[in-house]
This record gives sequence, structure tokens and C-alpha cells, in this order.
Amino acid sequence: LLSIEIITQFCEQLAKVVSKRVPENAPYASRFVQLLSKTLSAYSAKAVQPLDQSFRPLRRAILSQSLSAMFKAVESALEENSLGSSSAEKIDAAVKEEIEGVEWDAQLKVEMEGNITKVMQLVAQKIEQRLVLDPSILQMGERISSAQD
Repeated sequence: LLSIEIITQFCEQLAKVVSKRVPENAPYASRFVQLLSKTLSAYSAKAVQPLDQSFRPLRRAILSQSLSAMFKAVESALEENSLGSSSAEKIDAAVKEEIEGVEWDAQLKVEMEGNITKVMQLVAQKIEQRLVLDPSILQMGERISSAQD
């Protein structure tokens, strides 16, 4: 219904407003980007490019907040002395919650998967720190003879 020129002008003006008025750490930033992204997805990428560029800092903030939330979940889950299934369930729930929070944007979801990789690396580091690799503790008994192989 609208010509490409009108859509582009609208997006340029709205991009200026978003850049100046919407702080990166706004609690509503995720919802704001989500609603506008869905609305503008019907138009050509070239027409909405200025607005998409103004969303980049907001998307970075969403990813940063999400990574922080997942790191906190890992820290609290692994804070306990035991590494039982409840720790794994807490971490799994936190990761699922964050990935479901960005299902609406394919690019954001791909970048979120990168964050999940960082979280799994943190989990691996935390578990490695808890491992006790003292040879006297690991020794189970006598050497195995060739007859026992």
C-alpha cells in the first residue's frame, strides 16, 4: 500500500527517534525490538535498513543481559556442593528460557546460540575446577595383570 520511498523515509525518521530516545538498558527494549521487527518484516530489507541498524545496540544489549542471566544461573546452580541433576536442570531451564526469549528473530537466535556456547564453556570450567585428580585418590587397587585383560 505504501511506496518504498515513504516506507524508507518513515524508517529513517523512526531510526533517529529510536537511536536518541530508547536506552540500551531499557527494560522494554526486547519487547520493543520484537514488536517493530515483526511489523517491519513485511517490507523489503532495503527499506527498513535504517531502522534495523538502529536496533543493533538494542540487540547487543539483549544478548548481553541474556548472557549475564545465564552466567548467574550457572553460578547459582553450581554454587551447591553437589553436582546433581538439579544443577543440570537449573542450567537447562535458564538456557531454554533465554533461547525462547529470542525465537522471534532468526539473527538474534543465532547470536544467542553463541552465548549458549560461552555458557557451556563456563560450565565445563566450573566442573573442571571441582575435579580432584590426585593419583592416590584415583588409584583403585593393584595393577591389572595380563590374565585380567
